[in-house]
Amino acid sequence: MTPDQPEFLREILRRIQDPSAPEEEANCLFSEHILPIVEQAKRRLIARYRTQRCYVEWFEENSISHAWEILAMRPRQTGKRSFDPYNPRGTFISWLMTCLLREAISYCRKKRESTTFFDESSEKAFYIPPPSVRPQELPDMPKETDPVQTVKMRLRDGLAELIQTKPFQPPSRTNGVDYFAVVLILIRIKLAKQFYAALQEKGWDDCCGAKTVELVKEWWKVLDPAWCERRVAQWALPCKELFRDLEDKWIKSNARPLLKQVVELLSHPQTKVRTMVLDEGMRARWATWVARARCHYHRQAHRLSPGQRAILDFLILGADDEQEES
Repeated sequence: MTPDQPEFLREILRRIQDPSAPEEEANCLFSEHILPIVEQAKRRLIARYRTQRCYVEWFEENSISHAWEILAMRPRQTGKRSFDPYNPRGTFISWLMTCLLREAISYCRKKRESTTFFDESSEKAFYIPPPSVRPQELPDMPKETDPVQTVKMRLRDGLAELIQTKPFQPPSRTNGVDYFAVVLILIRIKLAKQFYAALQEKGWDDCCGAKTVELVKEWWKVLDPAWCERRVAQWALPCKELFRDLEDKWIKSNARPLLKQVVELLSHPQTKVRTMVLDEGMRARWATWVARARCHYHRQAHRLSPGQRAILDFLILGADDEQEES
């Protein structure tokens, strides 16, 4: 860091945290000036806590979105700056590393204490057998006692409630962001991760990718086709092609589903995205969209029943906080 950078950086941080500054301006400043510092902080934390897998996974995938949340979104919600750029004690990167570490610790603690999405009852209900078990040998579960079907209905009804709210309406501008589409992408990736992990545990190593795609499509049938076929496909992101390319990757290479694969596809120069240019800074832009979608969800979650909120909290708020590896 050169001697003249701190003063310049202080001004950048002040402007990003200014509630009166447009979000687009804050986003540009964040992407250009703060993102490299976030990446540096992330690398240091990963090196320091490389033996703590849960921490590393959180740092790898959530550092950017959390940095944007505390620097840009939180001051606009509370009216107060998260970081005082004129405080002579400490440096910005030290403060940022502390914030990221605290959030990772909190996340990993909750992850250990909470029950998993595929708890004992729901796992019995949709039972993924080892490859050696034939389909006709599977136990039948009465539909009326199927907890997985109940979760599917809560997911569908919760999304039906969200799509009625203003933040999740179609964007008014041609190149606007459809945050409901962002939510659906997060949910699809999270479902794929969960199924893939469950399949691996049960010995489906050679065909986890293909079986994951099959299971996710089964879950997807419960959602309103208009959301995925018309509404989402019309957004700037070519979601239909995106899902197809992701599923091809999982099937052909048996690859583990990762949220960063979405960013890789969005960054591809052949991606047709209306008037938006996504080839540069796509990772930061996607992280920004995710952070905003989560903020919108937080504000609307009170409309949901406890059951609906439980499944949507898990799928939306945890969608890119799970096992991501570089």
